[in-house]
Amino acid sequence: MVPELSYRVSTMMAVFKPSRSKLFSNARIPLKARWQLADSYLFSRSMYNAGTWPTLRPPEFHIVHTARMRVLRAVAKRYNVDTDVHFSDRDVLNELQAPDTSRLLDFRRLVFYQRFLRWAPKPIVAQVQAASAFPNSWGASVERSLQWLWETAPQLEHLPSPSPSCAEWTEFVRSAGKAWPMIVHKALCRSVLLRPTGPPSPPPELAAEWACPLCPASFATRNALFSHSARKHGYRHEAWFFLRGTTCFVCLTQFWSEERLFHHWSARCTACFARVKLGASPLGREELAALLAVVRNRRAAGRVVGRDRKGLRPAIRLPGPVVQPE
Repeated sequence: MVPELSYRVSTMMAVFKPSRSKLFSNARIPLKARWQLADSYLFSRSMYNAGTWPTLRPPEFHIVHTARMRVLRAVAKRYNVDTDVHFSDRDVLNELQAPDTSRLLDFRRLVFYQRFLRWAPKPIVAQVQAASAFPNSWGASVERSLQWLWETAPQLEHLPSPSPSCAEWTEFVRSAGKAWPMIVHKALCRSVLLRPTGPPSPPPELAAEWACPLCPASFATRNALFSHSARKHGYRHEAWFFLRGTTCFVCLTQFWSEERLFHHWSARCTACFARVKLGASPLGREELAALLAVVRNRRAAGRVVGRDRKGLRPAIRLPGPVVQPE
């Protein structure tokens, strides 16, 4: 499911990025309205029909959870860059009173389960229930979601545990009617209330301070140190010093902007950058300052029109032989 989930997240981010500052991080819009807007306008793109998903494997869950928390951090305006206070995912969810990603998937799976029992043919229902013996099947995921519901909802204590058999639960879900979504929704809200609360979590890097090698300043997080180095001392990644144009002549790819070429060299294909350094001379300080000024102006123009200027055109492969990076 990794390709499908990645595509859904990319469609959500294509909507989120241009309207991030105007809608989802706009302090003039109430926090509750921003959260409801993100839930209806963004998460409907990434998590539609999530009730049909089996239990996600760790790489798949990471894709969904990371994208969701990126939006929620923008809504709550809680970041861990250039700050001594660390806001964990739990802190952000508690501030917004939002459910955990795993519990949200259980909620959608259980709501869909009633529709499945009501409309699916009986042979299909029997086949799904028989396949629940396999831990990665959708039927097994439903059993785990029912177990969570049984442990969370006090009004369901009269039912037996669904782990050995779901026969009584199947009949109860069929006969519950419109009360079933309300029961599941109350359990979801109860899970939010039962979640541990407290002050913001300490940064994981607090045990080892990050000291600046150029001045006496020290920081609690690595990101704060990087922000300080760039803002106060003008530190830049060495890939910036080799940006001439917008084309990588190692893999012959046109990226249309210096920022995307920098990301290609610094994060996506360090082998290309290593080959570039062998045959190119770095930019001088004045040339680099002019390049960074152009990049800043382009970013400012993009924020004014509400569009991401880096991604207006996709990267293309240029004709010619490719130099294989060593």
